[in-house]
Amino acid sequence: MRINKTKFVVTALITCSTAALVGSISSTIAWYQYSTRVSAVYLGASAGARGNLRLRIKGTNNWINDLTYLDVADYLREQNKGQLITPITSGPMNADDAIKTDNNGGMVFYQNPDGGVPAERVDYNNLSWKPADDSMYVSIPLELRFEHESTNGLTFLEKDVYISDLLIQGDWKNSQDSENKKEDLSESIRVHISSYQSNDQSQGHADTAINRLISKNGGTILTEGYLDLNGDGDLDEYANNQGNHSGANYHFGGEDDGNHYYTAYGEGTQTSYCNKSIIQNGSYKTLQDETVNEKIYPMTVETIENTNILEEESFEYTKEGETNPTSKCIGKTIAFDDMANEAYLNVVMTIWVEGWEPLPSPTTSDPNAKSPIWNPSDYIGSMFDVGITFAVQTEQ
Repeated sequence: MRINKTKFVVTALITCSTAALVGSISSTIAWYQYSTRVSAVYLGASAGARGNLRLRIKGTNNWINDLTYLDVADYLREQNKGQLITPITSGPMNADDAIKTDNNGGMVFYQNPDGGVPAERVDYNNLSWKPADDSMYVSIPLELRFEHESTNGLTFLEKDVYISDLLIQGDWKNSQDSENKKEDLSESIRVHISSYQSNDQSQGHADTAINRLISKNGGTILTEGYLDLNGDGDLDEYANNQGNHSGANYHFGGEDDGNHYYTAYGEGTQTSYCNKSIIQNGSYKTLQDETVNEKIYPMTVETIENTNILEEESFEYTKEGETNPTSKCIGKTIAFDDMANEAYLNVVMTIWVEGWEPLPSPTTSDPNAKSPIWNPSDYIGSMFDVGITFAVQTEQ
């Protein structure tokens, strides 16, 4: 296949306002202790100058080049979704996983566990974990198609769709108040892309379904940890089977053998792609404080400098230990030439604040320390921006 490098079309989605997180500022608190104030995430879209790649919000009628943030704000308000953005967690998740759903098809996220469970571990099957609702994250269902004008009229082509840019950053407003500056929490932002072709009749759309979880840094974080749910300044403990530290359930401290038996909340890990175009080196620490080195894989394609031309060599990458390359394609538009056979690529974009993300929490002994327990004076009220560009490259 020969690529005509003079043709390039994009659909751009720009999040131009963000979520503000509000909570108690009396002491250092964890993500699961936040309370929130009503806020919104706004999304705008442009199909670029050529406009061959068209989109619409699912359920609307008109295929357009530009989707304004007001259009999306209206959609979220009408659906009463994404109005109370707050730190939540997906629980264990791989980079290519779909977001878990419940029996009614709703997305499964968790707010936080209740405290006071005298157990060695409180995993996500434990009813102590509170389910999050769809006001706490943003999910936008989009439909994409590629239009081709020829002497025979308007037809529609199959095209590989890529992400040519994914911006995740702290909002400029965080530094505007010199008396109350906010730290950047954009490392905690997760962007999940789920796609399938509308004419896919297979079970669960398995024949065309693609899922990608992406974050600013990519790589693996723990979705488990030791927490202080009662806010007494000490990590929650339990009494072990040997009777050691028998007063732990009543918060009396470790009077027996001097050891601490901390309750582990959650389980597993979450792995995401990075919003870069090349493979990165990374690492994470286990609950036992052991360092695990890893490769962090990319999910964006490069653009040739000073052009709008996609760099074909960045369309795929090869994972460590594998010989066959992996494509960065997030789905394909559908070819048809008769509106009776109209079809499109479904793309659902879901954005949330991942509460287990370790954010900078410097201490006197370790100025580079990170923790999923966030300092409220640093992060409550912090705002973030997300912008994404979908792109295809046309054939000659």
